[in-house]
Amino acid sequence: MSMGDDFLLRDAKLVDLDPPSVERGDLRIREGLIVERGPDLVPADEEVVDVGGDVVLPGMVNAHMHLYSALAVGMPVPEIADFQQALEEVWWPLDRALDLEEVRCSAQAGLLGALKAGCTTVIDHHSSPNAIEGSLDAIAEEAGEIGLRTVLAYELTDRNGRAGLAAGIAENRSAIARYTGGFCRAVLGLHAGFTLSDESLAQAETIPGPVHIHVGEGEGDVTYAVAQGDAGPVSRLERLGLLRPDSLLVHGVHLSDAEVEKALQAGAWLIHNPSSNRNNRVGYARPGRFASKGGLGTDGIGSDLFASAKDAFFAAREHHHAVDLIGLLVGNHRLASRLLGIPLGQLRPGFSADFLRLKSALHTPLTVDNLFGHLFFGFSSAQVEDVWVAGKARLRDGKVLGVDEGWIQGRTRRCSQHLWDKAVAERNRLD
Repeated sequence: MSMGDDFLLRDAKLVDLDPPSVERGDLRIREGLIVERGPDLVPADEEVVDVGGDVVLPGMVNAHMHLYSALAVGMPVPEIADFQQALEEVWWPLDRALDLEEVRCSAQAGLLGALKAGCTTVIDHHSSPNAIEGSLDAIAEEAGEIGLRTVLAYELTDRNGRAGLAAGIAENRSAIARYTGGFCRAVLGLHAGFTLSDESLAQAETIPGPVHIHVGEGEGDVTYAVAQGDAGPVSRLERLGLLRPDSLLVHGVHLSDAEVEKALQAGAWLIHNPSSNRNNRVGYARPGRFASKGGLGTDGIGSDLFASAKDAFFAAREHHHAVDLIGLLVGNHRLASRLLGIPLGQLRPGFSADFLRLKSALHTPLTVDNLFGHLFFGFSSAQVEDVWVAGKARLRDGKVLGVDEGWIQGRTRRCSQHLWDKAVAERNRLD
């Protein structure tokens, strides 16, 4: 990955979330970092990018994504009665149908969607039972071409037999050794605990580092943990040595308050996925319980964090629940910073130059006092005009740089139809 360009970003309305602030200013970028901030900076033999007073925000982070689902848009599916049926008749047939080429296509589609929505880092949770070896390399390579940062994991599960589990362990172990931070990091991936025996989790425990796992998304996950003699899924992870600092515990819908507190005390992060939870009708996670260790993901329901943030807002309103919604976005930045080992999420000297420009006609004043209203009722991914990652332009004037987007779209359209046909055949085979 090449270092970014040296340039001066001029006349921006700089919007920070950590802590919230709004001020007019310029940014000087050197070797992928913000090195100076202030009003009316003097050019020093560098390119000047004048954004004409447009809003500039730190690049979005998606704290939980399934890139392999990116080609599922429009796929024929049966009527779904509940979450378990959605797994068995949509998502599990889809992941079994993937080959390595389709893993690449899905990654391209999902990452391009993320880039165009202003997302600069994607924390992904991958599954392709019939194409395990090399799958994380394939995603990392496509992310490198498009220019986004990623944190990758391959989900371990018992549902594909002992050979599938062994291959998944090998894929995680190999990727964790190879991708250690900066632009790409790998961590240990686990599917929901109800698809993993204690014996399998004991094998996973031999792999060091943070864990990325679904917990308490459905009631069955809690029931399974209790049947093993544990208070819940978090307690089960603790008993088996897998409740680790900087782990990502995703959903948490059916976790008790005591289980949430146990996760927080262990230094784990709890990732809220409001769009997916509503789609699957699994319930509401009450993310206000996640305190300063909460984050926000899409769970494969698109790549748009602006939309996910709005969904989080309306879900909280529906449930009369108090939650620090800006804090969830800040949590994403802090989590990504810890996992990748680089400072992300602030438009200040010393931080990586990962930021986006919104081409937004502001019809009302924008101040720190009304930033919340603009963020949740005004800003949107449709306004994303430019994106820089480590100071390198990846989207300019709404156009993707560095890759042929038209060629990728043609490829993914052809690839998706073939994938759908295989997924339907797999579902029919299982029926």
